[in-house]
Amino acid sequence: MDNVVRDSDFCIAYLDDIFIFSETKEQHKLDLDRVLLRLSDFGLLINLNKCVFGASKGHFLGYLVSKHCIQPLPKKVKVLLDFSLPKFVEELCRVLAMIKFYHEFLKGAAKVKSCLNDLTKRKSKSDKTPLFWPENEEIAFKKVKKEIADASLLAHLYQTQRYLLL
Repeated sequence: MDNVVRDSDFCIAYLDDIFIFSETKEQHKLDLDRVLLRLSDFGLLINLNKCVFGASKGHFLGYLVSKHCIQPLPKKVKVLLDFSLPKFVEELCRVLAMIKFYHEFLKGAAKVKSCLNDLTKRKSKSDKTPLFWPENEEIAFKKVKKEIADASLLAHLYQTQRYLLL
């Protein structure tokens, strides 16, 4: 798919997903026509039932993307919030995978994840031995769930703007 949209600066492709972003509706129609023509040139078909056209925001690779920001998908956040304190390493590994996926939304993600990873040391991922939760690790688990639920939005960087890094 990368070969199909390689020269297009208005879209991103990943496997069989294409995300087209444009400044205006008129430009979006032109950009869409260009992508559809390229797909046709490569002999590729699209499934119209899986397409969303002209939306102001959309799901892409596990995120909700709009012209203003990127944020975690609400349904994925709900899954994490519904997790009670993991009882076994296997459950904790699933939670850690979710935390890793959304780590850019978390302050001090590495520190919190390290604290929780310590509970899995010297154990296999399918270990059914009940986990012992020291107070600090339990606090870290609850904190990371809250931070993902309250996740700040990640703003897009615009190439035409100047930024001051502190």
